[in-house]
Amino acid sequence: MGADGLGDETNGSIDPAVVYDGLLFVGSENETNGARVWTYDGSTWTQVGDDGFDDPDNIAAVPVAVYQGLLYAGTLNVADGGEVWVYDGTGWSQVVAGGIDDANNVALYPSVVFGGHLYAGTINDYTGAEVWRYDGTQWRQVNEDGFGYPATNDLALGFAVFEDRLYTSTDNEVLGTQVWRYEENTTWTQVNVNGFGTPDNEIAYQPVVYRGALYVATINEATGMEVWSYDGSSWVRVVDGGFGNPDNTGGYGLMAHDGYLYTSTRNEVSGTQIWRYDGSEWTQLNFDGFDRDAGNEYASMVPFQRDLYAGTQNRRTGGEIWRLTLCPDDDKDCVPNDSDICPETQIPEAVPTVRLGMNRWALIDDDSELDTRLPPGEGSGRSFSIVQTGGCSCAQIIQACGYGEGHSKFGCSNSVMDWWTGLYDRSGQPPFQCHE
Repeated sequence: MGADGLGDETNGSIDPAVVYDGLLFVGSENETNGARVWTYDGSTWTQVGDDGFDDPDNIAAVPVAVYQGLLYAGTLNVADGGEVWVYDGTGWSQVVAGGIDDANNVALYPSVVFGGHLYAGTINDYTGAEVWRYDGTQWRQVNEDGFGYPATNDLALGFAVFEDRLYTSTDNEVLGTQVWRYEENTTWTQVNVNGFGTPDNEIAYQPVVYRGALYVATINEATGMEVWSYDGSSWVRVVDGGFGNPDNTGGYGLMAHDGYLYTSTRNEVSGTQIWRYDGSEWTQLNFDGFDRDAGNEYASMVPFQRDLYAGTQNRRTGGEIWRLTLCPDDDKDCVPNDSDICPETQIPEAVPTVRLGMNRWALIDDDSELDTRLPPGEGSGRSFSIVQTGGCSCAQIIQACGYGEGHSKFGCSNSVMDWWTGLYDRSGQPPFQCHE
């Protein structure tokens, strides 16, 4: 969706972050001009504010938290320390500069509301990660630097509220990632074994609550990413070895939505993978790297207007935005119910090995769409997809046109298909394939 890098290849990553005031907000990482924030209304992208908030040293920005009716964004600023900006629907105002009086807090990201306060975590390679609480007026640190490990716990950016307690996780390349629990106005308690038993699990990103349990995904460059589930007393590993591919070294963008758990993988060899979990099985939803070689290394995700949006890191051509239609698709023909003109067209069970015919659909060119007739260069005629026809087979189109059953013996002519697909244009289909 949109041009690579939203029109500027120096936007190396684009992160869909939050929905605010009916708009999707995304932030970018840009080491040349400074971070940018855009909004999307379902059709148009609009930049909101100046590059880098008028400071090119703000090289990344993530608008992620809504608190007291306002949108908060944090920045990555290695030169002067992370900043926090607030958006009221018309413009941005700065509320924190210089890493909250410590320039070593190079990133500061407000993430979650808990107990009536806004919580933010930092990246600090010198004295350890910090957690700060904001009441709308004042900021107060609520943890010991690095949770007592100032030399090794250097990051705490993701938060989740689970069973009325606040959880966060750390980056610890020496001992392995740690998960910490906070009961407001009391103390922090570590709730996992360092690295879940191995220092190779260096980081656990973005704790998420799904079906009554807390989930985290790790970065593990030795054997592949892992996903762990916590019921409040014990941990269970639900993914290991990078979904069977050790090149999937990290889990990013962990997110729960509409009965499913989603994660992306970091993969610098073949590109990011998007996986969905229904509580028992995992299913990959995209071609590796969105079929863009290895340029799309990882993705973050957010739901918006019934669809799922994924923003990628791509330092070759600029970050990309991809959209998955979260379709109810009762006949499972890859056409959502509300766009399906023929809601009972079934995909043959033999797909994709079924022999292609004039009145059959088959997956013949690995583009996730079912086709009738071979593509140009592979046989006579032109190819049409079931998405283009609104879910209708050739026989159904002939019947709808009133030509009579005899015409279906030889299938639809190009002229009939051109007329039909022109009438029911599906050019706005999402670039993800439908997997409902």
